[in-house]
Amino acid sequence: MIERLLLFPGTIDSDVPAFENLHETISYEHVSRNVNSVASALSRLRELSPKLVAIHAEDTYRHWVLIMALASLGIASASLPLSREVIFERDLKILDPDIVISLENIKLSKNEVLFISESWFERVFQTSETLFVESFSDPDALVRVAVTAGVSTQPVAVGITHAQAESAILRLMYQTVSQSKWSDSRSHLISTIGLNVLSGFLIGCSALASGQCLLAVPPEEIGLFLAQDKPSLMVITPSQVSSLIEMLPSTFSRLEHLNLVIVAGKLTVPLYNRIQSKVTASVSVVYGTDDTGPLTFGNASEFLMDDMVGKILPWVSLQLVDEKGEMVSQGEEGIIRVRGTGVISITRGGTMHPNMRDGWFYPGDCGVMDSDSVLRLTGRIDDLATLGGEKFDLVALDETICALSGIHDAGSFLLSIPGEETQLCIALVCEGKSFDANILTNAIRVKYPNLPPVFAIQVNRIPRTERGEADRTMLRRGYEDSLSA
Repeated sequence: MIERLLLFPGTIDSDVPAFENLHETISYEHVSRNVNSVASALSRLRELSPKLVAIHAEDTYRHWVLIMALASLGIASASLPLSREVIFERDLKILDPDIVISLENIKLSKNEVLFISESWFERVFQTSETLFVESFSDPDALVRVAVTAGVSTQPVAVGITHAQAESAILRLMYQTVSQSKWSDSRSHLISTIGLNVLSGFLIGCSALASGQCLLAVPPEEIGLFLAQDKPSLMVITPSQVSSLIEMLPSTFSRLEHLNLVIVAGKLTVPLYNRIQSKVTASVSVVYGTDDTGPLTFGNASEFLMDDMVGKILPWVSLQLVDEKGEMVSQGEEGIIRVRGTGVISITRGGTMHPNMRDGWFYPGDCGVMDSDSVLRLTGRIDDLATLGGEKFDLVALDETICALSGIHDAGSFLLSIPGEETQLCIALVCEGKSFDANILTNAIRVKYPNLPPVFAIQVNRIPRTERGEADRTMLRRGYEDSLSA
């Protein structure tokens, strides 16, 4: 079902481009033929009745063809991270797919792998006749599964049905059309959010369903495409746009036809100014999670503070409450909780999502609502930290550090510096009067390769809460007091 929605623009104008890279443009009609051919070639998978098929493919176009082909066969899919490191192994274990379709000849100890070579794709794509495959049409069946760790210290697998996916896609289309200046009928979507992430999948779906063109190039080629200054919408995290700016040549001119949408992180004033100077004047901010979908949207040029994330979207019910669940007064800080059609309340295993309480979803953020109904994010209520657009469990990080020789105790905390990215600090209780910073850095990098640089300090003891947890608030305040002393 969902594949028909994504390919529908091609039934109106078959020559509309659906995918583009630096070398070719692929029309919706061409994509539709390829999807049908691949679905025909893989139709015998139905006989195995797999509950979930995972895809491991670096090629963006072939990845999308596999997703749509499996959807047409009524087979739920998930995407594995491209890197064969810690996150890959974690997601593989949580997803536990019946089959892994890979474009690389990989070996997995506990999962059956179906290796598909480039020659297989070339042969199937050239097939002029396809077998008749009855299209799947159960709106309540799962179509997509993903691991989400955005709001919980324990990653879980969540799934969405065809009907839920269609609703989420239509909401994203509405958001783009009604609230963004990006309205060119032949715009491109450039998304740096991977397909292994639910929001990355839905963002791409909304672009295809609305007749836009997906850019299918590796990250290192994005700058070459941007230099062409074609009308484009780019979805990107703060750390990614910062890296992009560093890669741009000094002769790069600001783009007039690019709308940047910042997700999964804080847009600081200095970073916003750099974007305005080097990249584009059109910058928007979206706040949400994979479990809830977008919750707020705003134009960054209208923000007076860098913790603002915009106004609540019309299909979202958002409240700020205290620890007892009572609503706080306007202007007071409270715990964010949400309801809405985009909220995923049940995990793939059929259990209640750990962040659901009394019919409300708690993302774990605190915020303040101003008189203009603009939401500001003021912090977290748990041990999950957003750094560089990714989530990190501070409890697990502390445990990793405490396992190092010579370190008796550790407590990490976040330090918010006005106008700068949030800094991760680690307080250490060590043997002797010093510690080897290189050993600490190397140990962290092994388990957390994407963790931004950290700042370490040495203390006599780690303050603890009544439950024995590191008191991160006291650590932060103690450090701030030492700076002002």
